[in-house]
Amino acid sequence: MRGLVFLLITGLMLGLGCAGAPGGPRFEPLIEPGPADTLVYVWRHDSLRGVERVDLRLDDEKLGRVKNGEFLAFLLDPGHHELRVRLRWLDLIPRSWNGLSFEAKPGQTLFLRIWAQYQETPHLSDPGSAPGRPESEAKVVIFVAPWPAEDAMAELQRTRRAPRR
Repeated sequence: MRGLVFLLITGLMLGLGCAGAPGGPRFEPLIEPGPADTLVYVWRHDSLRGVERVDLRLDDEKLGRVKNGEFLAFLLDPGHHELRVRLRWLDLIPRSWNGLSFEAKPGQTLFLRIWAQYQETPHLSDPGSAPGRPESEAKVVIFVAPWPAEDAMAELQRTRRAPRR
């Protein structure tokens, strides 16, 4: 019986793409945005194992999914936006979610970091961007927060572009 359960779980993980590291092109900074656009980098950097991909939505539109060590870069119109992130266990079962409202300014470059961790609340300048679910309901929590440019560029150097999904 244990062997059957092991084979089932292994098959599920392989079939869902839970094995493997990011494989897209390495990070290359983009040119600065024009005066009418905002450049946004979103990346995931954490050391938590077993948390495969995170779903991203921007203003109710699907952006895609990112694994640990992957990034997305895109241009936005200036104005108010909301980035929503959702974590799913085994890539199937919703586990944790969170969101970040932000103001995009013309000519600005924004760095938004995503990370998963156990129930500890990290030191954030904005405590409102802490867990999306009460601690009693989630053992793993997803976070999203603006990140200082210098720190972000250092982390982004170790990432790869997330494939279009």
